[in-house]
Amino acid sequence: MPKVRSGIGKLLNRMGIESIGKSGRGALYELLEPDVFREKFSALLGHSSNEIFDYTCTTYITYPDKNYLDRW
Repeated sequence: MPKVRSGIGKLLNRMGIESIGKSGRGALYELLEPDVFREKFSALLGHSSNEIFDYTCTTYITYPDKNYLDRW
């Protein structure tokens, strides 16, 4: 769990969301409005919010082979 907490904290920090209180286990975050949060998260991935969160988007991620997802 510490690695997960650390990863989430680093992600939120990269999105410009600062922690309130102590870092580590006691850190709290005041999250942004959902639209703003999605926009910042998508920007980290190098895409627009519509490309990441709009299920009607025609841009698809391609995988090395057609059986890639079957292994999961």
